[in-house]
Amino acid sequence: MSSVRSRSRAIDGVGFQDLIQSLRETRNGHLNDRLVIGLDFGTTFSGVSWATVDDFERNEIQTITSWPGAYRQEGKAPTRIFYEHGKIFWGYEVPDNAEPIQWFKLLLLRDKDLSSEVRSEDLIVRARKMLQDENKTAVDCTADYLKALWAHTLMSIRSARSDVIISNLAFHVVITIPAIWKDYARESMKEAARKAGILRRRSSAAQTILTFVPEPEAAGLASLGLQRRQLRTDEVYVICDAGGGTVDVISYKVGELKPIKLHEAVVGTGESRNTKSKSFQ
Repeated sequence: MSSVRSRSRAIDGVGFQDLIQSLRETRNGHLNDRLVIGLDFGTTFSGVSWATVDDFERNEIQTITSWPGAYRQEGKAPTRIFYEHGKIFWGYEVPDNAEPIQWFKLLLLRDKDLSSEVRSEDLIVRARKMLQDENKTAVDCTADYLKALWAHTLMSIRSARSDVIISNLAFHVVITIPAIWKDYARESMKEAARKAGILRRRSSAAQTILTFVPEPEAAGLASLGLQRRQLRTDEVYVICDAGGGTVDVISYKVGELKPIKLHEAVVGTGESRNTKSKSFQ
């Protein structure tokens, strides 16, 4: 594959007790709890999970399954957006007869970092044209989508718990990104998150922390963490993260168990690619 990421650093995963400890800060002799919010912003679908320190202690990670415009519980919402007369429709809200902008996440990348297949994909070509017509950039469109997703996330958390959590707990926001993304793409994603209001300061809470996590690493730590009792040091696992627009194949070697520590067994590879195309299948 053409776009290869090369990293030699270890990937540290933590158990629940270790994670709980890492999410606490000492301020004036008091522990300050955090609310961790994970945004899985995908090319075709996006999802959200969240947890307080107490949730981690009970091994209860909350996942949003109720979405505006959806007629049933769904684990994710479509990553699509539609502009009409100054109004924004997103996810399941997009009318059936509308032509939404899709795959705009991939437009955060420069053309040279996209495969020729993806560059010529109808949804990409159409998205470029529609963004031009709306006088918006890929960052603007991503920010608009994230703003709607973030507003729904806060509303869902407030409904499940209370406004106290939203007002007082410090946020640690984790956004997944393709492993092959270069620094400029991460900066574009950070700018979109800022414009979406995700990093907006709340008067009664500490500053929000934003962390980017490569998608296959998040998948690896999550899936391997669930079967920790079956793990053994020096075992090697191969993870294929085939998303809607990017594919990563990575092999991890288990270094430690408590907490889980993974090392890349060999250099991973990845590429922006249309996983729904006949050639890929």
